[in-house]
Amino acid sequence: MRAASACLLALTIGCTAPPIELSVAVRTDLAPGSDFILAEVELLPGQGAAFEPQSASARRSDPFWDGVPVAHFAGVPAGSNRVRATLLDSRGEPVVSRNVDLVLDASYALTLVLSADCAGRTCPGTSEPASYTECLSGRCVEARCAGLDPAGCGDLTCTTQEDCALDCLAACVEGACVCITSRDGGPPPDGGHDAGPYDAGPCPGECAPGATDDETQSCGCSGGGIQTRTRTCGSDCRWGAFGEFGACSTGGECMAGDSETRTTGCGSCGSKPQMRTCGTDCTWGAWTDTGSCAGEGVCAPGQTESRSVGCGNCGSQAQTRTCSGSCAWGGWTNSGTCGGQGVCAPGATRAGGCDGCSHQVCNGSCNWGGCTLRSGNACNWESGTNFRCCTVSGGGGGWQFCSSSCQWNVCASHSC
Repeated sequence: MRAASACLLALTIGCTAPPIELSVAVRTDLAPGSDFILAEVELLPGQGAAFEPQSASARRSDPFWDGVPVAHFAGVPAGSNRVRATLLDSRGEPVVSRNVDLVLDASYALTLVLSADCAGRTCPGTSEPASYTECLSGRCVEARCAGLDPAGCGDLTCTTQEDCALDCLAACVEGACVCITSRDGGPPPDGGHDAGPYDAGPCPGECAPGATDDETQSCGCSGGGIQTRTRTCGSDCRWGAFGEFGACSTGGECMAGDSETRTTGCGSCGSKPQMRTCGTDCTWGAWTDTGSCAGEGVCAPGQTESRSVGCGNCGSQAQTRTCSGSCAWGGWTNSGTCGGQGVCAPGATRAGGCDGCSHQVCNGSCNWGGCTLRSGNACNWESGTNFRCCTVSGGGGGWQFCSSSCQWNVCASHSC
């Protein structure tokens, strides 16, 4: 009976609440004597009072699957208290541990479950609240999840023994299915005691390994469609992360308000950016330019140009060129023949009926010019008849004739 119930006449006769005692039994499906050799219980009162840890050795014959008393604390302060139970191996290392928070106002007997499938597990899991720091039968719970306060235990695996379908004789303890003996109930292997429970069913965590869980959201035109993503339960009985959402179930081209961009050709092998937007009818609008045409070439593919260039003796030649597919000009090619030529090539010479000291030279119009002295010649010989007046040395007049070498002879005295 709690202290408050025991003192019904406190107002008239006075009453002193009896001291609070706390007994702790440990229950586990780990094998005593091999999986662990010692069970230890600590009491950590919220008021700061100190209690020595208490422990019990674990022998193969100890029925820890039924629950073994390990600790008894007297003079426990009322209010918040934390109990920590730990199973230790032969090296003194923790195998599994669990904290339970109690709010006591009267004596209480606590059976604390330490499950084999909590060994090596870290709480909270990826999809669990930060307050789910303790492990119970393979799933994370709050430290207040115990006999006094069933809150904080999350979604219970069971509420009665009938909810447990493990390959063993199971009990529903603190909302979790726990094996308490083997199903066949046969004789123990060593002939001395029951070998303890075993569990061939799925681990009682968040989920069963291999199970899937779907999540949906609205999508498509005006949210009329559905798209789904899935997560899978891992071998640790915890949900993995959700994958990406799949395709929308509606048949619209796009989601209203969405937009997309592209680059399209323009001009002479140039490009420009464009964008289109999905309308309220979930169909794409027209592409519109969002920038100017850039990167153009010098011409349009297939475009031609023509020109006329000089050829031969002052003639002209027609040429054409064509723009390539990369918007660059190809080379010039002749079309037709060279036309309008003159009678000679500029700079060419010929005798042309001139004196032997002279010749005709073709001018820039590709026509023959008049007779002119050949390079280096001073006069026309004219068969020795070509002369001119001159001044002799010392004074006086004279004349001189053009020699056959096309040079003027020495000036000779003569009346001129």
